[in-house]
Amino acid sequence: MAKTKHKKYQRVQELSNVILPDKDRPMPELPWRRPPYAGMETVLELGCGRGEHSLGFASRYPDTLFIGVDLKSHRLCHGGERGLAQGLENLFFLRARVEESLDYFADHAVSSIWLTFPDPHPKQRGIKHRLSSAGFFQIYSRLLRPGGQIHLKTDSRRFYDYTMDSVHYWGG
Repeated sequence: MAKTKHKKYQRVQELSNVILPDKDRPMPELPWRRPPYAGMETVLELGCGRGEHSLGFASRYPDTLFIGVDLKSHRLCHGGERGLAQGLENLFFLRARVEESLDYFADHAVSSIWLTFPDPHPKQRGIKHRLSSAGFFQIYSRLLRPGGQIHLKTDSRRFYDYTMDSVHYWGG
């Protein structure tokens, strides 16, 4: 592990706005399941990386809860530290795989989902890892409230075309 990753891994464990579940420990308390967050409009940014979009959204819309989800805790350290420095009480980060999202959110609890520049997994064998593949749409349909939306930002034409085909297949 690179020196900076190791330092960030140590720092991120102390951040109150970053949830780091560990399969060897009991489930941590999830702030969005209790007041004042329970019942708030909730937006997920999946594969959020350093959380730039979540940070921007949270500062612009203080009455909406934003949760950035990523697997890499050293990436979440950046967003967590900046969120605390800016005093953003409507912003959290969760270290988890997108496939595990249903473990952390109740069915139909999310208003919208953002996929911001996800890895397009261009090789054929990587299709199942694309955040717009059928398996992920099944997860999103359980997370989203009726009328909820999925937003995509990408610079990959192939990923965009694949996603549009998936949306048409799902009836969107």
